[in-house]
Amino acid sequence: MPHPNHPFRVLFFGSSHFAIPSLRRLMQCKESGELVTALEVVTAPDNKQTKIPEVPLKTFSRKAGIPVHVAPPKTLRNWQRPILSETEDFDLGVVVSFGYFLPKSLITSFRYGALNVHPSLLPRHRGPAPIEHTILNQDTKAGVSIIELHHDKFDAGRILLQSEIDVRQDAKYLDLHDQLAELGASELIRTIRDLDLRSANALSQDDSLSTHAPKIRKEQANINWNTATADQVYLLHRALGYRVPIHSTFRGKRVQILEMVPTMGPTGFSSNEAPGILVYSKERGMVFVRCSEGWIGCTQLKVQDRNVVNAVAFMNGYQVVNGQDKFVQGDA
Repeated sequence: MPHPNHPFRVLFFGSSHFAIPSLRRLMQCKESGELVTALEVVTAPDNKQTKIPEVPLKTFSRKAGIPVHVAPPKTLRNWQRPILSETEDFDLGVVVSFGYFLPKSLITSFRYGALNVHPSLLPRHRGPAPIEHTILNQDTKAGVSIIELHHDKFDAGRILLQSEIDVRQDAKYLDLHDQLAELGASELIRTIRDLDLRSANALSQDDSLSTHAPKIRKEQANINWNTATADQVYLLHRALGYRVPIHSTFRGKRVQILEMVPTMGPTGFSSNEAPGILVYSKERGMVFVRCSEGWIGCTQLKVQDRNVVNAVAFMNGYQVVNGQDKFVQGDA
């Protein structure tokens, strides 16, 4: 890599909310005249079928007045990236939560290559869902890795900078997501500021230590009360609940459990109750669900085609009979 002896002209690739803090920091650098002299964005196409039809990073960029380019669907193969002008071009690519593989020809089109902010301590949790798998694996440490993009594989490039944090025992996805997004943004700037030194001392990843963090499937949030313990249900809720709500079936309709708490269980009911059995406690303001071991307390629920309600409204609206009504595993 040539020695970076001037501010960078950055083409930023990203899509999700995780990318916004990194882009914001680069934007601040450009406004202050430090490190960055040009900044434009490439995002994935909008998806009108989702709850958020416009790509979050596109929304942020548009409001901030940053030029936005939309990538083609599915692949960047044979795609011609934007250039600044006939006399100037982008010389550094930055990729944060983009969702595409950048081919070698695209990476090498930047004089100083392309960097990636990945929210795990690589080579652990390579893949599209590292934060979820950090929680599911009950890791005590998490972090971010600033890496060079690999020409052939996702998340396998040399590590330029890595920073770790402790994971709280009760950490939820959104809290960890936001913490790592901000950490990744600050470490990205640190990396760019000393890019020549970081590149000279970059560390290759040990593939033998790699673990995979595959995309979360909706069926993972479909609870089988006969086999899942209370601890396992709450772990799934912490890891997946913000994006893929824990769900079950109640009177033939899907019910999402949007908020839950670990609990000792309702007074007057034993551990011999059948899995899935519901018990409402007015004093504690929750609906208890019996798991294969232990109970989970539900405080916010949403039945299919109905509004989100608290436990009191759920109980009153459906006239739940304690110890008789139950949740059952439904179709994924």
